[in-house]
Amino acid sequence: GIFIDMRFLSTTGRNVNIHSNTFGWLGCNECSFPGNAGGKAIQFGDGQKINGITVRNNLIYYSYLDLPSNADSDYNLIYLGTHGSGGWADGPHSVALNATTAPSPFVNYDPNPSSSNVDFRLKPTASIAIDKGNISPIPIPIGFKDIDQVVRPQGSGYDIGAYEYPSGGTPTNRAPVVNAGPDQTI
Repeated sequence: GIFIDMRFLSTTGRNVNIHSNTFGWLGCNECSFPGNAGGKAIQFGDGQKINGITVRNNLIYYSYLDLPSNADSDYNLIYLGTHGSGGWADGPHSVALNATTAPSPFVNYDPNPSSSNVDFRLKPTASIAIDKGNISPIPIPIGFKDIDQVVRPQGSGYDIGAYEYPSGGTPTNRAPVVNAGPDQTI
């Protein structure tokens, strides 16, 4: 997760933009798995010392946000565990779903925290996340790309989370191709 701690600073921070991230299950010591799985995806220590907190376009699975009241948060997709929202409230374009009953938006997600069998890319059926994002009023970075270097956006809007679903479909892992030239006899 992301933790921004302002508790020990005498000055005020400003213009913190958090966008286009995907957070999987974030375990915590006080949570038991899987019934009360969770943890905070984004948390501020004394966030009232920050002016201009904007949180957009994040996909958060089996976790929740702990944002100060002065945060501007919207266009997030949050799959909540049985712990609920943790007091989180978001803008009108965000969606909160039950992680134990709603289908996962990911190509492959194993909720076991020790599993290596995880692919956080979006499924083609993840219509709840594809083309549903918006990072405004955050300035769009020049050459904005996702974590796989796919140019954003691919469709009519940004996809929510760290991965942009490519217009040609889900990228697949392929074995590297090497060409050392024609065979030679020595």
